[in-house]
Amino acid sequence: MKTSNFLRLVVLLLGLKTAAVHAQYSYTTNADNTITLTGYTGSGDVLTITNMITGLPVTGTSPQAFAGTTFASIIIPSSITNFGNYPFINSSRLTNLTVDAQNVAYSSVDGVLFNKNQTTLIEYPGGRSGSYIVPPTVSTIWNAAFYACPHLTGITFPSSVTSIGQQAFQSCPNLTSITLPSNLTNIARYVFANCSGLTNITVDSANPAFSSVDGVLFNTDQTAILQYPGGKAGSYSMPPTVTSVGNAAFMDCHSLTNIVFSSSVTNLGTQAFSDCTGLTSLTLSSSIISIGSDAFYSCTNLTSVLIPDRVTSIGSSAFEDCESLTNVTISASVTNVGDRAFFYCPRLTGAYFQGNAPNGSSLVFGGDTNATIYHLVGATGWGTMFGGRTIALYANLIVTANPLSGGTVSGSGAYPFGTNVQITATAKSGWTFAGWSDGNLQTPRTITITADGLIVAANFMSATGGSITSPMFSGPTNGLYDLTHALTNLSAAFNGGVLTNGQTNVVNITERLSVVQSITGATIATGTVTTVTVIPSDSGSFTFPATYKLKGSIKSAGSNLLLSLAFTGKGSTMSNAVTTKYSESVTLLITADHNGIMTGRQTGKASQSGRDGGTSKILNPTFGPEPFMFAPLGWHLSMTLTSTTTKVTGHATVNLANGRIFPFTVTGTTKSGTSKLILTGTSTGGSDTAKGGKLTVTMTGTHLGGISGSLLGQKVNLSGL
Repeated sequence: MKTSNFLRLVVLLLGLKTAAVHAQYSYTTNADNTITLTGYTGSGDVLTITNMITGLPVTGTSPQAFAGTTFASIIIPSSITNFGNYPFINSSRLTNLTVDAQNVAYSSVDGVLFNKNQTTLIEYPGGRSGSYIVPPTVSTIWNAAFYACPHLTGITFPSSVTSIGQQAFQSCPNLTSITLPSNLTNIARYVFANCSGLTNITVDSANPAFSSVDGVLFNTDQTAILQYPGGKAGSYSMPPTVTSVGNAAFMDCHSLTNIVFSSSVTNLGTQAFSDCTGLTSLTLSSSIISIGSDAFYSCTNLTSVLIPDRVTSIGSSAFEDCESLTNVTISASVTNVGDRAFFYCPRLTGAYFQGNAPNGSSLVFGGDTNATIYHLVGATGWGTMFGGRTIALYANLIVTANPLSGGTVSGSGAYPFGTNVQITATAKSGWTFAGWSDGNLQTPRTITITADGLIVAANFMSATGGSITSPMFSGPTNGLYDLTHALTNLSAAFNGGVLTNGQTNVVNITERLSVVQSITGATIATGTVTTVTVIPSDSGSFTFPATYKLKGSIKSAGSNLLLSLAFTGKGSTMSNAVTTKYSESVTLLITADHNGIMTGRQTGKASQSGRDGGTSKILNPTFGPEPFMFAPLGWHLSMTLTSTTTKVTGHATVNLANGRIFPFTVTGTTKSGTSKLILTGTSTGGSDTAKGGKLTVTMTGTHLGGISGSLLGQKVNLSGL
């Protein structure tokens, strides 16, 4: 009797314990009287999954039933024949999975979960360290099989693997390099997403479906980028063969700082650059026609975007959660903008549309986005678009460099009406800024945006030494300074080919200096004509010296001058009557300061035409910097007085110094009443003769009534003195 009671007590206690354990499981009862486990709340180091609950067999688990478990080892009973997706995902302590040998659906090898015949690798324990060699029986890596394995450092695939499921290696930060096998023909989405340490993906050369270039995964002919390694840092330039960027190809590439698109790429897939937090600016290729959903989702440091021509659609959430985005310009080709395309972009203040209103709902700029919608004059379909947001007009400002090699410019963009914008031109080494296309010579300068928009070009000219120093002094507008400068030691070497049959060629060179371009501030005279006779050597080559005189005047001290001078000439060979043309060009950069010092830099080049195989070069091409002394002269102007209204004779003296016109007197006899006197004459100063003048002097009795006319080529109007 006592024994019987004791046995009943043992059975009761065991039953209570089993019930308590079963209570830690959550589960559902199926129509066929089987149990599917949906979760487990227990803890410990080892979990043996039960095979019975409430007398019914446990045959399966729901997706992620044991996700995040803290067990180090899990034993799977023979009864389970159906695991839901990702059964043990995110289990960072799990190092061993063991399957009962009687299980007809699953097996385990070295703690890794497989299907029964080990052709599919289902789950790799997330807590394991080091590298792993996939068994040669495996043809398929299941979805998320290695998901979030933080200590996995390497993976070796056998040639038998043909397919890798989605997210298979996602969030494995210590994987650095992967080599894909020869028979692999299927790779699902997100396989290597968020692998922050991965810098290289290599493909077996015999693989018919995939290839790799510089560690990046492509399809076989490199027309599509499939996966960019998440740990690869810096800028990336796509190969010219690329026409599409695959879904999630650059997803979670946080170290990517810039992307240079192929000129042939047309499509950006879903989530193509999602979570690329290192991108700060974006220049999309003009060949792109579509931007997929979530393409740039959560690129949190992206500040501005220009959607180029040819793009017709912007996918939903394409730029959602780009929290640093301040403005976006959308081309006229865009006809559809998806919901939430610019959702939750709190710093976005302006969206500039270049065409008619596209299709789009109130959710396009939803969330905490406060952008004003701008469109060009004449665009249609606006009004209450995008949930009735503020709509205003804008214009485009285009600032260009001419030529592009001469320098850089800034200021281009889309701006609301009336905005004052600063534009800047910066010359590159060997060039100088020569003024804007509208005649303005200032840089930087401020312009006001008008309804029609603006296109402004910065003109640059080639010159050794870069730009001229800013003037120290702005002289009087009527100031005049002499400029005489001889260009010496300018020699050119020509090679017209080897002479034959004892030819002795005599070449006569005649050249003339002319001004190609000058900046306001100087009047340049034509240079002297130079004629030289040279006899080529037996090789047909010769050199000749050239000396040219540059004459003219500078209007005011502190003037900046940019002179492009062309020396054009023609030579003839007497013995065979072959005509050859020779030419040189010199560029001068000149600054005249208020102390009478002219400084500048020069460069030159030579060329020829008309002789087979001829070559040429300039000798001594650089001549600066060197000072050119010139002086503000003390002019003495002698003028003869005549009269149109009276036969009175007299004389006038005009003194000019340092660019200033000083008062002068007119002496002579005039009749009472008003007389008009015409003064003409010439002036001398220094070693040269300058232009004279013609003044009309109005006299009332003996009083000066007014003066008009010109002196030294400059208009004078002193009426009322």
